[in-house]
Amino acid sequence: MEEFDEFEDLFLDEEYYRPPVLHPLYCPRVRNPLADIIPLIGATVVTLMDSREHQPRQEGLAEVLEAKSDIDFFRHLRLSRNSFARTLEIIYKAYDESSSGTTLYLGPRKSLYLTLCYLSTQSTYCEISELFGVSQMTVFECVQRVIDVLCAAGKKVIVWPTAEEQHQVSIEFLMLGGIPEVIGAVDGCHIHIKAPSDTQADYINQNQRHTVNLMAVCTADKKFSFIQAGFPGSAHDSCVFRSCTVFTKMQNSDATFFSSPNYHIVGDSAFPLHKHLMVPLKNIGNQCEAQSKFNTKLSKARVTIENAFDFLKGRFRHLKYVDADIERIPKIVKACCVLHNIALQHPEDIIFLEREGVLNCPMQVSGAKLSQTQQVEEREKQWLLQGYCKECREFHKHIMLTTVA
Repeated sequence: MEEFDEFEDLFLDEEYYRPPVLHPLYCPRVRNPLADIIPLIGATVVTLMDSREHQPRQEGLAEVLEAKSDIDFFRHLRLSRNSFARTLEIIYKAYDESSSGTTLYLGPRKSLYLTLCYLSTQSTYCEISELFGVSQMTVFECVQRVIDVLCAAGKKVIVWPTAEEQHQVSIEFLMLGGIPEVIGAVDGCHIHIKAPSDTQADYINQNQRHTVNLMAVCTADKKFSFIQAGFPGSAHDSCVFRSCTVFTKMQNSDATFFSSPNYHIVGDSAFPLHKHLMVPLKNIGNQCEAQSKFNTKLSKARVTIENAFDFLKGRFRHLKYVDADIERIPKIVKACCVLHNIALQHPEDIIFLEREGVLNCPMQVSGAKLSQTQQVEEREKQWLLQGYCKECREFHKHIMLTTVA
């Protein structure tokens, strides 16, 4: 009994301990161990709130950005002023057509500023809210709604070349790689993401990173003519491509996609061989000189899509690691692709990126007309390439028939 009393004295303070003599129902009051901690926590929270309220914010950051030079404006928002103005027209149109319940809180211009700061950097909503002096929820709502507007505009910005445009694109690819009748280059790109809460194993790629796949086709000037984003990173490029609209059009020989039966796109060895999809010849030690030269020419044309992906990630750094819900990630990727195509319509964006070293090779502006000398050189190239390209196509046809048999 004495041992119990000594043990009890460790937890009962004389100030709070009272013997049950006042009332028969009185119980000893045991001191709460958190009684001394709770006031300290409350005081700390109040202090932090007071310091946060008095923390200075940059209320006029939008005006500061507008007053910067062209190159500084580009470095902050990753778009030139002309590209920003073109994008703002799209946002204004959607802003006017939206109802009162879905309008942007801060107006189109400031909402676009918030979105570009989000896409062009790895900044969080909290950091952006501090820069612009708005709440995190406002930043979130504005960014998500601008991204939705850009995705809706993708139908008019990311388009497959028409029959007239395909001829010009084939000439541009001929000047780049030396292979005629190429109207696009296809490849897949992995976008590093935060591990999703469900089915994490499906998004682990061969490098043991959680990614989503971006399948895209681009023209010679690195504009995307087709994109599809959202497939888990564990899926192979060939499987992703077979689920795309382009592959369905290829199977049906759709004249709207390939105005000439000789037109085709180029890809690497991961893609299936098709009459509208040219891939490198497998080198098993028995390639002739013409076949080896064909692979080299095809690689020069195919590297266009790889440069486009480098261009995309170099401009919009948020794509290097996307911390968002898995349902929103495809829209974020598509919005960046839409801005990518808009920016390529203005040569100053290309100049700024070349200064930063993002582009490792010179870019060709879309719609460039060939001079008379270049037209002669083109006819000579077509005449010289006709022989071994025909031989390679016959070799591909032989492989296809053998595979089917």
